[in-house]
Amino acid sequence: MQIRLLFLLLALPFLIDAQPNDIISIGRNDSLHSSLLKETRHYFVHLPANYNNKFFAQTKYPVLYLLDGESHFNSVSGLVEILGSGINGTHVIPDMIVVAIPNTDRTRDLTPTHADEDNNGKPQEYLKTSGGNNNFLHF
Repeated sequence: MQIRLLFLLLALPFLIDAQPNDIISIGRNDSLHSSLLKETRHYFVHLPANYNNKFFAQTKYPVLYLLDGESHFNSVSGLVEILGSGINGTHVIPDMIVVAIPNTDRTRDLTPTHADEDNNGKPQEYLKTSGGNNNFLHF
């Protein structure tokens, strides 16, 4: 019994170190208030692997703005990373920053004009907020 306890006490530091303690992160979540949209909008940002590398000269990166960000941020960030990295000869796009914008009112933000009825002339509740695309584009 004492030998088992001694073994456990000696092995405990190694068992604790064996637990994963690094976080894998593909981006960050932030927000800003839009007076134009009258709401706080969240957004996700993915930066290229070399973005904070001080060894290389500072680089300007193109920005990909991604709508429906809550649905597509993970997959698009992964695709941008692999297609821009050159791993396995896949350097087909430049390194870029991905800014994903989740929806709060998709009908309002993505429709250019207001409508109360669908194409069949039937009133639709979801169309009441339609026609806010101009403000969203300015945002």
